[in-house]
Amino acid sequence: MKVFITGVNGFIGSFLAEYLHANGIIVSGCSRSQYVKPEIAVFVENYYSARLAEEFSPEMFSGADALVHCAHSFEGDDNVRRNVVGAEAWFVAAREAGVAAQIFLTSYSAKPGSGSEYAEIKYQLERFFVAQRQPVIRPGLVLGGGGLFGRMMKMIKSLPFMPLLDGGKYLVPIISIQTLAEATLQVLRHPKPEIYNLFQRKQVQLVDMLREIKKSLNTVCLFVPVPSVLPLAALKTIEFLHIPFPVKSASITALKENQALDLSSSLPDLQIEDLSLREMVRLAVGR
Repeated sequence: MKVFITGVNGFIGSFLAEYLHANGIIVSGCSRSQYVKPEIAVFVENYYSARLAEEFSPEMFSGADALVHCAHSFEGDDNVRRNVVGAEAWFVAAREAGVAAQIFLTSYSAKPGSGSEYAEIKYQLERFFVAQRQPVIRPGLVLGGGGLFGRMMKMIKSLPFMPLLDGGKYLVPIISIQTLAEATLQVLRHPKPEIYNLFQRKQVQLVDMLREIKKSLNTVCLFVPVPSVLPLAALKTIEFLHIPFPVKSASITALKENQALDLSSSLPDLQIEDLSLREMVRLAVGR
């Protein structure tokens, strides 16, 4: 089987490329960077530099049996248009190139009317791929060495204290990057036009997850309970001033909105058992 991954240089895309290669899949992919990351070059047969909603060569999809849409752009002021138009254009080009199955990686936070631009983008594209009768993978927070979880680890490792939103009471759906890759491979081998909710059946409290990270890193970071309105306002000010910061206000908005969701995990249907929180964190810290 030949699989093309968009956003192959990213956290999930690069891990997926390595995992699929280890399981006999021929991997190609694209990312916005000019070159493939050196650490995954051996796993990627063909690499293309391509950005969402910009000119690209449809030939890059030629010969692929399946495509996994991992790419997401955080660039510019018109992110909704860039992501939605760009992903849809890649879908059409891949279909015309003969790609049979296209998997879209959405987000647990995807919902209409969200205060998070990221969640709104994911929701619009989720609806598009459902209408095209393609598989949609909806993971919880992915625990591994990158992404939002990776940024949280870096903050706990480097900061003397860290705000604990509303005492860390919020529930978080989680999945290990290893289990996400395993489930994605299963969907690639047996694609169905379904939404796959990939996260543990039991959610964890934010404070428990942060404490597990602190324990695994053996740091002295102090968690300080604060009303979420304070860091949310601070992050929005930072974003308004275009100051780079590892955490976005959308993450807090999505975390609060997610408490009203009631989604069932698809892992039991796939007969996949995820790791424990402690095992996930230890693997992420050691990666």
